[in-house]
Amino acid sequence: MSSKWTVTPETVRLDDLEWNGNAFWIEVKKDLTEGERRRVMTAGWKGVSGGGSNQPNRIGESAPQTEITIDWAAQSLARTLVYLVDWSLADDKGNKLKPGRDTIEALHPGVFEAIEAGINKHVEAREQEKKVTPGKNRPKAISA
Repeated sequence: MSSKWTVTPETVRLDDLEWNGNAFWIEVKKDLTEGERRRVMTAGWKGVSGGGSNQPNRIGESAPQTEITIDWAAQSLARTLVYLVDWSLADDKGNKLKPGRDTIEALHPGVFEAIEAGINKHVEAREQEKKVTPGKNRPKAISA
């Protein structure tokens, strides 16, 4: 399904990643669909607690505090899993490691941090590209 209304599946290779002197590449989705974006946003959601009283506060009482709990590690992992399509990581025998949750959770923390930094850099670059550029997407003048 390809149209101006949907995300066309495209990937980008990020080939400048490094960990402990070892260069590697990852291939990531150029853009996420709305469904993927929502899954990432809610991946670390743990709940809401406190607050929520329908009773008005008495004079001198502070408002009940509402706390939203997010598991940032779960959200980070979910984001990586959604974006990551392929990589050059291989085992000691040269067999390519399958990108997925189990493999990612077995990585050295520094390798995951390099992958996450690469994805962050990619997302930030895409956001900059999507910003309105001067002379483009300007509102049309209306004459009276």
